[in-house]
Amino acid sequence: MIYKPKTKIKVITPKAEENKFVRDAIDRGNMKVASIAKNIISAYGVEPDQVYGAAMAAYAHRTHLVSELNTLNKQIEDLQVKLNVLRKYRKLKVYAEELKTLKGGAAKKYRNNNSSELAEYGEIRKQVLELYPSGVIPKVENLEKQINAMQEKLSQKNAEYHQADKKARELADAQRTIEEYLRQEQSRDQQQKRKRNDLEG
Repeated sequence: MIYKPKTKIKVITPKAEENKFVRDAIDRGNMKVASIAKNIISAYGVEPDQVYGAAMAAYAHRTHLVSELNTLNKQIEDLQVKLNVLRKYRKLKVYAEELKTLKGGAAKKYRNNNSSELAEYGEIRKQVLELYPSGVIPKVENLEKQINAMQEKLSQKNAEYHQADKKARELADAQRTIEEYLRQEQSRDQQQKRKRNDLEG
């Protein structure tokens, strides 16, 4: 249920108060808007006197989720950097392994023919050792699984964030609408009371 109060509570001006038909039309419109707001509050299982607290709790939950989403995004980015380095390392490692099997002139020829790949391997090997100083290097496939699992979690947290955001905004809007309606009713009651006093005086 999406609550978008396009129609706000209309203020009954003194001129409109004099015209019963205009006043009744505004009253009906205002009651309808307030009723929609009450239905939203009810849909979230919140008591009318607890709307402010529920809205604040939803905003706090949303803020907490933003922090979690930012942390997850950062972790995924870090793992993707590591994954790219490991993919490149795996691709270039074959050149170093092939060189190890060769001797003498064959090794020299292989080194000349694949000098750029071997230089790249040396650089990427440094990066791998910086990322994994213990020398325990994870498999590319394991890292891919880890990233996929974290992306799934990110997607769930994102959906949870949108629900919390929607709840917070709808409850806050509903509360404002009802408060406006009650203020309008109170103002009308005071106007009518003054009118009666003026007539009696």
